[in-house]
Amino acid sequence: MSSSVRQQREAARAKLEARMSEKAAAARRTRRIQITIASVLAVILVSGVGFLLYKVIDTNSSSSDTADPGSSEQPSEEPEMVPAGDGSPVEPVDIATLTVSAAASADAGTVDCEFVPAGEEELAGNPNIVDVGAPTSGPQPNTGTQTMTIDTNQGAIEVELDTTNAPCTSASFTHLAGEGYFDGTSCHRLTTEGIFVLQCGDPSATGMGGPGYSFANENEPVDTAADLTEEEAAAGERPEPNYPAGTIAMANSGPDTNGSQFFIVYEDTYLPADYTIFGQITEGLDLVRAVAEAGAEAPASGQMPMG
Repeated sequence: MSSSVRQQREAARAKLEARMSEKAAAARRTRRIQITIASVLAVILVSGVGFLLYKVIDTNSSSSDTADPGSSEQPSEEPEMVPAGDGSPVEPVDIATLTVSAAASADAGTVDCEFVPAGEEELAGNPNIVDVGAPTSGPQPNTGTQTMTIDTNQGAIEVELDTTNAPCTSASFTHLAGEGYFDGTSCHRLTTEGIFVLQCGDPSATGMGGPGYSFANENEPVDTAADLTEEEAAAGERPEPNYPAGTIAMANSGPDTNGSQFFIVYEDTYLPADYTIFGQITEGLDLVRAVAEAGAEAPASGQMPMG
């Protein structure tokens, strides 16, 4: 091997190592910022089928806002207003029907989707699962948009589903809506501080329910926490919102564990970029904001501790 070729390879290797070192340093920096943000927000992903929950830390309180289901402490008979604005909506949101328009023809384009059925042990161990069968894995349309209408006791909410960028999520909603899965259910969780979401899609209204299958994340936004310096994060500055008002996104209990639970973002919100965005509200956001204005109350039944 000539000395010039050897020098070129050594230079290329050095350049690659430098890029890898820079990338690793950037990843460590982003991770430190996220950890700092997590010290301002208590983050709980409730185990089970899917539940999204952030709570702003209350430094004036030394006790949990809700009783541990395994403890002897019982919730009070009268609903308790949650200081961090996290609980059941004071104004209930009951879904009468949820319908989804037909997808575009598969002739216009498809993508392969995998819907993973829950195992027998999971089905037996979680009575909150309502198993209506999974959509067929394989090609699903990935062009255009679909319309989803959520008829509630508060009024109708119209949503434009992004079939192009979230084809598997759109296919799942098309399937579940066709099975009447969401009909007669209630939105079980409202948050009014730190993040601004109304969470729905669990027939059991416990935060632990789902459809008996799961599928992968898609169409996640940019994590704007990477734009903060460590000093800004330590000072309590929030990242720029990456889930804007009107967004419809999937709740989950970890990567690729999407089921039926979803949340409506009613004010611009920052979240880690871990939740699939699959649509935007085109009508009815004012109804959700009115529900948020009425506030949240502690759930009547036991919930997981909030940190």
